[in-house]
Amino acid sequence: FLYPAFRLLMPKRPELALAAVAFVAVFPQRLLMCSIIAPEPSGIFAASAALWMFAHYRATPQRWGWLWGAGAMAGMMALTKSTLLPFCVAFFVTALVLPLQSGLSRREKGLAIGGVMLCGALVCVWWYVRNIVEYGQLVPTSVTPGSLDTAVKVAGGPDMIALLFLPRGRFYYKLAVTGIFWYFWCPSDWV
Repeated sequence: FLYPAFRLLMPKRPELALAAVAFVAVFPQRLLMCSIIAPEPSGIFAASAALWMFAHYRATPQRWGWLWGAGAMAGMMALTKSTLLPFCVAFFVTALVLPLQSGLSRREKGLAIGGVMLCGALVCVWWYVRNIVEYGQLVPTSVTPGSLDTAVKVAGGPDMIALLFLPRGRFYYKLAVTGIFWYFWCPSDWV
């Protein structure tokens, strides 16, 4: 999905499309997530498909099906992992902005935007309603802060602000900040 999306967005720069796909293909964190049982590959699939559909819609704004399909894919992203929810919001904002920038009439813009929101809602809302009915929680598999045995605790509970004032806490923050880079560029989970 990424290659044809970039070819549509930048038709005169095929080398950029190839470079983007090559970068994603060898990105260590993506390879790690795709090699284990994790929800991230579904999010990658949905995000790539939505980007491709946005590119098609941008080329032909009269064909709302592309935009509605992107809304469904953004809804699918919302099903994968709660950390992808900000990206879902960004995709829905994109789905709002694209019709507003097109030369469509006010009615057509309303239908395009309403359709994309409906498609996204149909895909993701039913899952969240199911979670509440079945488990009593919106996201039943999410880890809440301090619930892991390995979580950092101060005075018996999680207090990330208090950690800033302890030498041990500052060390944890230093590890977290430096680990952000290494986490994405090496298979740290295997170590």
